[in-house]
Amino acid sequence: MLRKTALALFSLLVLAGSVPAAEPDSVKAFSPQGTVKKVRQVRATFSEAMVPFGDPRAAVDPFGLECPEAGRGRWLDPRNWVYDFARDLPAGVRCAFQLRPGLRTLAGKEMVGPREFAFSTGGPAIRRCIPHAGQKGISEDQVFILVLDAAPDEATVAARAGFAVAGIQQRVGARIVTGEDREAILAAHRWVLQEEADRAKVLLLQCRQRFPQRSKVSLVWGKGVATASGVATEQDQVMDFETRESFVAEFSCERENARAGCIPVLPMGLRFNASLNPEMAGEAVLRGPDGKTWRAPLAPDDPAVVFEGPFPANAEFQLELPEGVKDDAGRALANAKRFPLKVRTAGYPPLAKFAARFGIVELNADPALPVTLRRIESQPKARVKKVHEPDPAMTAQVTGRIAAVPPGRIEEIQPWLRKVAAAG
Repeated sequence: MLRKTALALFSLLVLAGSVPAAEPDSVKAFSPQGTVKKVRQVRATFSEAMVPFGDPRAAVDPFGLECPEAGRGRWLDPRNWVYDFARDLPAGVRCAFQLRPGLRTLAGKEMVGPREFAFSTGGPAIRRCIPHAGQKGISEDQVFILVLDAAPDEATVAARAGFAVAGIQQRVGARIVTGEDREAILAAHRWVLQEEADRAKVLLLQCRQRFPQRSKVSLVWGKGVATASGVATEQDQVMDFETRESFVAEFSCERENARAGCIPVLPMGLRFNASLNPEMAGEAVLRGPDGKTWRAPLAPDDPAVVFEGPFPANAEFQLELPEGVKDDAGRALANAKRFPLKVRTAGYPPLAKFAARFGIVELNADPALPVTLRRIESQPKARVKKVHEPDPAMTAQVTGRIAAVPPGRIEEIQPWLRKVAAAG
């Protein structure tokens, strides 16, 4: 009777899951799998002990290997096995590990479950791009220097890489720059080959048509670009850029308001939005009334041209540029038809100004400090106040102290000048 009751209770415990079922003998974990970059080690964990701990005779690897890269397998403990590669695997490598036929656990049990595990390091990816992603102001015929992590199959690059251009619905194709053009560009960027000695990993790419000016473009390193071994990328790699504006020259000057002419006592200027052609020579000329001219040379390394004033007030001027002005990319001025440009100055602005920050007056003379008044009022109301005879109504505004310096102590004047100059 007791025996039947014990058997019944054990059966209930098994049905309720209190006694865990034995796991099948298999590979419990294997990594890496899928697409992984820069693999250096493979690790497999078994559900049961496979070799005696510390037994030097356990030198047989549990897996057969199909991989172009060299390495060596070893047991960490009875259940964990690793395979160390001789180097970090580059892109374009595919490796497959198969459990050896007839492999059994240390207890003699057969292996069940998946018997093959594989991974790849993926297709060629862009490690570095010149110009860098996000850069604004690229040229309309920009050549992109791509440093890849593996040499690509150029046929797949031509088929899968391209450019997305704002305003154009379809992706625009790309061409690979080769020959003398490639060598000339790399010669100007020698440090690229110093950092990446494998020239096959350096690719020069250019859009098949010119980009629009001031437009957003994206370099699309497309899904399916493959290495020479046939391993292809599994997703697009996109880098965004923005092209530069048209080459223009803009005139500027200080004005009292937007509708007024230029203030004649201040400089006038002209600025190019790109560097000029290094071979560009000539000067900008500002022609004023009575045949008077102001000249400023055009400098390739300085896009700004400045004409120093003062200029005649309420006068007309004509700004002239030499013919054939081009930028460093050979582009002509987009607004060249605006020149010669007519410019007009306004009248002199209002002014109330003393001749200096301070003045020295004689004690027993008729002291006076000169002040310049211009367009303040039609008839300015001016009063003279003497510091040593204060007016009760002006005490808060005018205060001071008279210091007499005898003729024999003239050297005391200089310290007072320094004090006044340093005063806030």
